[in-house]
Amino acid sequence: VGVLKNLKKGRGFCGRIEREIRCMGKELIEKGWEIRLEWIQGHVGLEENEEVD
Repeated sequence: VGVLKNLKKGRGFCGRIEREIRCMGKELIEKGWEIRLEWIQGHVGLEENEEVD
């Protein structure tokens, strides 16, 4: 969640992957794309998932 918040705010820890994501996002926005960042809860602890794993 922390990295997602930093990406949305445009600040904070800036590792290589985060820089690449920002760069790609900027390029897409310049081409007219709309980008929405969303956090999706992981599936750890869900009984059905544990069976599949």
